[in-house]
Amino acid sequence: MVARHDGRSGVQQLAATLQAAEPEPDAFRSRWLAAARRRDGATLAQMSGEPGVQGLPAAAVVQLARDLHNVKEYAAAERLLRAGQERYRGNFWLNHELGMVLWGQKPPRPGEAVIYLTAALALRSDSPASI
Repeated sequence: MVARHDGRSGVQQLAATLQAAEPEPDAFRSRWLAAARRRDGATLAQMSGEPGVQGLPAAAVVQLARDLHNVKEYAAAERLLRAGQERYRGNFWLNHELGMVLWGQKPPRPGEAVIYLTAALALRSDSPASI
């Protein structure tokens, strides 16, 4: 198959593909994607505290936390990751991301970060991310 170029950026093409693949996009994910595209930290932070976030799968929690981190909503990212880690204690990515967020804060919190990074390492010692 030959890819055709229709003038859209790679991000726009990916968003269109994902939208087409999801038969009934839910309102939360649509608002999330729109806020992330606009780099709207206030909206993302507000959304991270909504009751529906409690039902997100671990991978979605990690992605929302990364989106929050990218717009410098560090406290909201940490709260979201802590709540996610409570629900999914055995998830490598939640432990890893929480450890990295704690390590990267100003001032860094290496003591706490090491706890979560060690948990991630124990869960998946063969992952390049845990090295």
